[in-house]
Amino acid sequence: LMTRGGAAALHMEDRVGSLEPGKLADLIVIDTERVSLTPPQTLISNLVYSPDPGAVQDVYVGGEHVIQNGHHPRLDRKAVVAGARAASEQVLKGAGLDEYLRTRGGWRWE
Repeated sequence: LMTRGGAAALHMEDRVGSLEPGKLADLIVIDTERVSLTPPQTLISNLVYSPDPGAVQDVYVGGEHVIQNGHHPRLDRKAVVAGARAASEQVLKGAGLDEYLRTRGGWRWE
């Protein structure tokens, strides 16, 4: 109902708002067996007030399967992590906080 109403409010009900042939489909598949989503009697409240990103199994955007089994098939996670680390290092160096940069095993108790 909310999906159809939202589409109608945007005058897009001919393209979105319901799952029908010829319309764009954005939807998610949730693993309802997750502890965070129990008991089943409070499923909607749990989804709204205590979201668990790990419960998302599959995502379709415009009918395209973009998340499969909880992972983005075209995303190079190692490259993303490496890029984030490099950006973090650049920010810390730029702020004069080189002392906060560390390498693996760099922690020492003093």
